[in-house]
Formats: sequence, C-alpha cells, structure tokens
Amino acid sequence: MHNLYYKKRTTDCANVGRYIYKKISTLGTVQREKQFNIQTMKNEVNDYDHSFKILVFGIITVQIILAFAALYVLNIVKVYRLQEMAALEKHINSFGENVKSYLDEKFHVTLLFFPILGVVTFTVIPLIVMISVAFTNYDQNHLPPTSLFTWVGVKKI
Repeated sequence: MHNLYYKKRTTDCANVGRYIYKKISTLGTVQREKQFNIQTMKNEVNDYDHSFKILVFGIITVQIILAFAALYVLNIVKVYRLQEMAALEKHINSFGENVKSYLDEKFHVTLLFFPILGVVTFTVIPLIVMISVAFTNYDQNHLPPTSLFTWVGVKKI
C-alpha cells in the first residue's frame, strides 16, 4: 500500500516537508505501475508519486515556512522595541506578566486564535489549492494516482 509519508521512511514532519517541497515544482515524476510478482502471486504497485497529495502538502509546507518567516520578523521587531524600552529604562514585562495580560487585558486575542486558525485551515488552504489546480493539466485524462498531472501555467485558462 502506497503512502506519501513512507517514501523515504521518514519519522518527522521536517523530512516529509523537505521531500514534498522538492517535488512541488514537477508535481511528481514517477508514474504508478502494477507488476505481477510470481513469488508472492500478487500484484504489486511501485513507489509512485501522487500529484494531488504533492500539491496539497506542498502548499501547506510553503505556508508553514511563510508563517515561521513572519514569526521570525515579528520577533526581531519585538526585540528591537524591547531594546528601546530598556534604553529608556521602562518596565519590561516578564513571561508571567505576558501570560496574565493574554488572559485578562488581551483576552480577545486569545479567544480569536482558534477561529482564525479554523478559517485558515478550512477556507484559505483549500481555496489556494483549488486556484493552484487551475494552473495544472488536471482533467479526466490526468487523474492521480494512475497518472500524473503537471503545471501548465496560464495556457489552460
């Protein structure tokens, strides 16, 4: 049984993301083939690429990378502001004070985290995937897993 996660027998998400990130430019190169094994007397399927899974997981991987980059930039900005506060000898909140503030003064931010996460997960990601599918040759002749589809750009539109 084929599963994209077991391509390289990886155990962590970073390796799976790295593998998919490399494949997203081609959406897979190995087509599915069935072969009959005389020793086991069963049909066996090769280790093929699934174009749609590569597309979906590739988009998720890119979004995770962008989210970490945004968090990195926000962290740099916050540290700069803290340096300015320290230079002016203003009070800098401790971790405990920040947690209390998110449970009291900024409780609206705490409450909105999960709804925003749900909107991104169930609305934004599928929308980006469907828009991306519009730029491929995905049709009745290129249905995964039996055949691969590729990027065609604006030719299809």
